[in-house]
Amino acid sequence: MRHYFILIAFLLAPLPAALAAPEAADSGLSAAQTTVQTIADYARNLDDKALKEKAKRRIEELVDFSELSVNALGEHASSMTAQQRAKVQNLLKTILTGTIYPQAGKFFSDVNIAYSGESQAKADGRELVKVTSTVSKNNKRSKVEYWLKQTPTGMRVVDLAIEGERWVENVQMQFDELIRQKGVNGLVARMQKRANELRQNQSKN
Repeated sequence: MRHYFILIAFLLAPLPAALAAPEAADSGLSAAQTTVQTIADYARNLDDKALKEKAKRRIEELVDFSELSVNALGEHASSMTAQQRAKVQNLLKTILTGTIYPQAGKFFSDVNIAYSGESQAKADGRELVKVTSTVSKNNKRSKVEYWLKQTPTGMRVVDLAIEGERWVENVQMQFDELIRQKGVNGLVARMQKRANELRQNQSKN
């Protein structure tokens, strides 16, 4: 449950049927907090067939899959071709969304997010904003931290941590082990296999 929560918490007041943008509301949240809350709001609509595609598009606009994949590859990214990096990025996005989306609506239907802090942070020379929150579900609480970067189109999430366990570091360790054992092609093959399994499961539903 813990590792599943770490994964699904990456896509964290239900929206009206028209999916009115929660960013437009005077919520009192900062830009970074609003980004996180927007992801949560749209994630709750992933079970609704009429709203699902729009919800997916909005979530994916607010998550930087390119930076996620490069950071997860770590030192290996610089030695890979642009084509290999693009392949890993696309597969990582497919695996994340294919794992999360089918259960996100139900999972987030009764999740509450309380924001408790925000600060400036640096990572590899980049200026980031760190948002700290408490996520509550079924009388259980977890400290969840998000790292976001400013882009020309707004804030985008680049990492998160549950009780101090950071998602990028967790995936980076898995990628590093696979690459050292089987090379980049081995990593891509493993990811492709998992992506295919998820597509097959989705086609059955």
